[in-house]
Amino acid sequence: MIEKNLFPIALFGIIIIVVVGAIVLRGRGVSRAEVSLAVTPVPILRPKLEMPSQISDYQKLTTELTSIKQKLTKLTNSYTGGIVSEDAYNTLKVDYKKEISRLESLRSLLEAKIKAELESLSTEETRVKKELELLEAKKIVGDVSEEQYGKDKSKLKTKLAELKDKKAGLSSLTP
Repeated sequence: MIEKNLFPIALFGIIIIVVVGAIVLRGRGVSRAEVSLAVTPVPILRPKLEMPSQISDYQKLTTELTSIKQKLTKLTNSYTGGIVSEDAYNTLKVDYKKEISRLESLRSLLEAKIKAELESLSTEETRVKKELELLEAKKIVGDVSEEQYGKDKSKLKTKLAELKDKKAGLSSLTP
């Protein structure tokens, strides 16, 4: 009896907290969009990694970063050898350092996406392995016919191979 009465009270309390929170945030000069984000629960979406594009982007970033670092090394050597003036050296050095910083930030973001995707693939791989074990158990006890077992096992093995291939491709990128 008491438990049935608590739900409406709890719901009413949550609504009051949300309304008061929205009023307080609006009173502090927070925009309507920010209040909406603060009040509305936003589902956490795992960034989906489009593998060929992301792998290609990562490789391009790494190549570009290596190129800029080589240019900076060549510039430094040219400056110490007296080939490049101090002004030119300082100007280009600042530009190259900014570009290196920008590229490293982009690469770090991409690495985080790749690591998240690797975790997701590992979780999916574990799920498929458990599904295979369950299918095997069902076959043993007779819940699944040999024909159905063969079809389902083939699908699961194919899925498992795809997951392993994706993981291998992504794992080769991360340090």
